[in-house]
Formats: sequence, C-alpha cells, structure tokens
Amino acid sequence: MAYLPQVRAANTTLAFYRLLQRMLAELSEGHTTIRLPVELAERVESLPMIQLGEIAGTIVITAVDDTALVRQGINPGVEIVAIDGVPVKQYTAERVAPFYGGTHRILHYLLGGAK
Repeated sequence: MAYLPQVRAANTTLAFYRLLQRMLAELSEGHTTIRLPVELAERVESLPMIQLGEIAGTIVITAVDDTALVRQGINPGVEIVAIDGVPVKQYTAERVAPFYGGTHRILHYLLGGAK
C-alpha cells in the first residue's frame, strides 16, 4: 500500500515502469524481471558490444565485440571506475540497484547502460 500514491503520481509510462522495477528489486526475487516496453528500452537503454565482469570488487571489461570500441582503447581488462563522471559504486547504488536486485542483474544493467 505504501507504493499506491507513487503509482497514482507516475505521470509517464517510464516513471510507472521504473516504480515497478523498484518494487520488484525490494523483494530480492532473482527469477522475475520487469522489462521496459521496446519503445522505452530503445530510448533509455543501449547495448554496447562489450561484456562486463566483477573481479575483486571492481567492474572490468571482459570482452569487446566492436572494432570501433577497440580503436578507442576499450579493451578487455579495462576497469570501469565511473559512468557519466559518477564513481561506479555510487552510480550502481543510486541508479541501478533500486531497480535491479542482485549482482547479476546489476551487471546486466551496466552492460546495457542508461541514457
């Protein structure tokens, strides 16, 4: 019931879906996902051709499948320290964890990025 006023106040489809994602993340249920509709996902999420992993508490690139990214110096082994100028742990805590529960989901989100 605590979310009901927020649901009623969600004035966009994106705000509504982000609220649903936040509610699900609080349940820590690892087998259910709320995906954005395609038209929203295309606008707010992108999938660069990289794979990420967590090594000793840091996020690192484990594979790059895009020669343009490699030419820019984005190679396996590069540690991701910040996203949009925000330290990765802070970015994850503030902009990812509230919507995606569990490390696997957070890594998946970071792979897709947010715009």
